[in-house]
Amino acid sequence: RRRSQRLRLVVIDRTKTSGEASQRNFWQLPKMLASLRRCPAVESVEVRTPSAELSICEQIDLYTRDLDAMLTPHGAHNTFGIFLPPGALLLEGMPWANIGVGYWGLIKYSRVAHHVLYSARPTADDFEFSGEGAQNDLECGKNKDCRYAYRWNAHVHVAADRACRLLGDHARSANRTWPRPVLTLPQLWGSGYWHNPDGEEAAG
Repeated sequence: RRRSQRLRLVVIDRTKTSGEASQRNFWQLPKMLASLRRCPAVESVEVRTPSAELSICEQIDLYTRDLDAMLTPHGAHNTFGIFLPPGALLLEGMPWANIGVGYWGLIKYSRVAHHVLYSARPTADDFEFSGEGAQNDLECGKNKDCRYAYRWNAHVHVAADRACRLLGDHARSANRTWPRPVLTLPQLWGSGYWHNPDGEEAAG
């Protein structure tokens, strides 16, 4: 374990990836990066871009080299999260209305703390779906067309201060070697609302 309590943060940028997945990136990423660099718990911020053109070893290297925490949009590249250093923190930005989705089922078996940051509803200048289920995230999450529209076409709208708060909590953790789980499955459709790890509710 490093002596410094401040974290070396890697942010995954999907802007340059190919195909439909290229849109699923953090909204206003440059502003977000500037805010993260001012976060007291962060020692450094490095941006890395996964690519199908990289070899398997090069892709794994993105997740293992010189980092204590990673902030990334949801995507298949997070499969490599199991290679993060023991005690690292993985913050996964989830598209709006994609409730209960994520790589918790895989990451929970590693020695990595995993937290899902659910997106706020995208602004109209980013993406807007007008079909069935668009009235709120709970109804959209039940409708495949609505859910996938936001998964493939919208950015992830997550405020940097939310990530900064979680990074600070992790940096102050007494023992990052075997972190206790920080992600629990949301209560989905049964009770009329769901509750995510940030304590926010979406009305049914």
